[in-house]
Amino acid sequence: MLQMKGSKMKINSIQWPVTFFATSFGAGIFFLPQTVGPKVIGTHGTITILILSSLVSLLGQFTFYRFILITDKKEYVSSAILFIGKKAANAISIAFLLSMLLIAIINITTMINIICFSLSLNGSERIFVSLIISATLGSSFIFFNSKIEHLASGIAFPSLLIVLFLSIYFYSHPAHPHSTEIQNISTSNLLTLFPVVLFSFNFSPCIQRFAQNKKDTAGDLRFFMFGILLILIFISFIVFSLSNIFSPSDIKNMREINSDALSYSANVTKNSFVAYISILTMILITSGAYTGTLTGVVDTIVSLGFKNKTLIVFVVSVITFIAGEANFEIIKVIAALSTPIIAITVFIIPSAFFLKTNCNSIFRKIMMTLNLLIGIGICFLAIIL
Repeated sequence: MLQMKGSKMKINSIQWPVTFFATSFGAGIFFLPQTVGPKVIGTHGTITILILSSLVSLLGQFTFYRFILITDKKEYVSSAILFIGKKAANAISIAFLLSMLLIAIINITTMINIICFSLSLNGSERIFVSLIISATLGSSFIFFNSKIEHLASGIAFPSLLIVLFLSIYFYSHPAHPHSTEIQNISTSNLLTLFPVVLFSFNFSPCIQRFAQNKKDTAGDLRFFMFGILLILIFISFIVFSLSNIFSPSDIKNMREINSDALSYSANVTKNSFVAYISILTMILITSGAYTGTLTGVVDTIVSLGFKNKTLIVFVVSVITFIAGEANFEIIKVIAALSTPIIAITVFIIPSAFFLKTNCNSIFRKIMMTLNLLIGIGICFLAIIL
């Protein structure tokens, strides 16, 4: 049930995990079939990396949440200032802001690519599409700001049902039923696997708002576990079902043209209705993820002292318009830029704080050390890439 307290809106235990899911359930997930699908690293490899990434994500994001709670403001910036001082905290917060901005860019770029690829648009036509999408999503955020969690979860619910339907259809209608070949992937592509998968489980942009809207800390871990479980189930459905319709050449081509797997499925399915639904669903999903991420961007900038939300959204919309038009290679952006910044802000800083100030038990010390090492490892991979 909805509850109001002052200007803050409380949403129930079902909607928050779905909001977590909606924030993570963006373009990144649909780059997994060509990155960690069964026809890339084998069935056992896919299952292993998905389960491992879900557990790592649960540990990292719950630690991040607990770190936000250490001050009464329940803001990442305030917690970071308490730990590392104002100058360093502001630098880290700007890095976190950049990571969220990259997530928004990834989703809007994917949406633009889908529309332009489907309608065979390029040049000045692509610029127009990018402008319209950026303006529409920015305006929607301003209009729905006080109810943004409901907008995100409202987009997620129909998306969940449609993706479930499509996953069942793709799994039962393989386009290449006898294709079991596993691709030979380069060392560079192999190194991108874990950061790309971990990125797909990330919902950190909406965690601060969750912390600020929740009355107490009772059952907090349950919210995160339910959200992660939702993500894991649907990622598994998507990766295995979509991989069922692609040949190794399709997987190679998707990487070359910077396309997500769901909209690309329109090229290989013989059912025109399913093809159109796949494209429309991907547009719906990326708009939901963009909106959820924009929440984190706005909240972080406001916590840094800039209070004009309309101006913030306008500037972000201009940035995403320019970046969407530039059409950066999405998998490389995820692996080399976005995930390492997330690792610093979500994994390394909170873990270092708890190791220094609040690790009374051996188990907690082991978990925080593991979380810290994972964050450092992700950053090391980014340097290699």
